[in-house]
Amino acid sequence: MKVFDGKQIYGLWVKTWNEDISLLDEITASDYRVHQARTDRKTSGELKGLEV
Repeated sequence: MKVFDGKQIYGLWVKTWNEDISLLDEITASDYRVHQARTDRKTSGELKGLEV
């Protein structure tokens, strides 16, 4: 497992957002959960992983 500092994570996040989504595997855990205000009236707990 790689260890990144805040600047590295931010740089990889920006690169992921703009260029290469496959980098998400490097900066997120396999069991990550997105917490956000949803417009479909579901909670973040109802959706996991690739279902999102």
